[in-house]
Amino acid sequence: MADLFQLESTADVPSGGSTGQPLYGSDLNTGVLRRKYNFGDRVSELAIASDPFFRMVSKLAKKPTDDPEFKFTERRPSFHKRYAYPVAFSNDNVTWVEELDGTVIDTQLDSYETVGTTVYVKMMSDYKHSGNLSSVFGNSGNEVKIGGAGTQPQFYLADQMVRINFGNASASLSAKQKTASYAIIRVSEVSLQDESTNPPTAHGEGEAAILKGVVVKAKDAGHDVIAGINSAAAA
Repeated sequence: MADLFQLESTADVPSGGSTGQPLYGSDLNTGVLRRKYNFGDRVSELAIASDPFFRMVSKLAKKPTDDPEFKFTERRPSFHKRYAYPVAFSNDNVTWVEELDGTVIDTQLDSYETVGTTVYVKMMSDYKHSGNLSSVFGNSGNEVKIGGAGTQPQFYLADQMVRINFGNASASLSAKQKTASYAIIRVSEVSLQDESTNPPTAHGEGEAAILKGVVVKAKDAGHDVIAGINSAAAA
């Protein structure tokens, strides 16, 4: 790019002068201090830390498409949701308790108050794992029951962290349903339960994922109900 501070002119050369002298400015060598750079199409590299994806895409070749609606990227399979409901608890995978409130479940939930304790929890979901199919308000004809056919949670993996919310057992009914504290378990083993009953009437029926895990973050003592449960009835 031209250096405006080093313009030369051969016009109006004074008597006895020579051509090629600076018209204005200094003839001293100032290096590149006054140079104006032409960055062209590489200016995007200056912001590589703020928008690397945009910079990369802007450098790729572009071709027209006859189908601009990218439906595949808009699908929401079950692994995009990744939530389920605890419907039963056990300390030994033999004796299971599905009454998620009251003193009958205290023994199982007390295990979540000590880090390092091995626990078992049965998880069920209320949406189809084959895609974004779930219950729609006002459309009871297509209601998806918890543990119903095709609802098995299939996204749990070994070493995955799972958070379980607990409510305060001594609080009022409205406060009891809110999350008072929570526990986090690290999954060590996953087994799937696939029964034919639809909808299930007990935790031993229907589709579920049985998680064996170790408590890595304990809940607070006394928070011995599942958040959201308002009675001692089974899930």
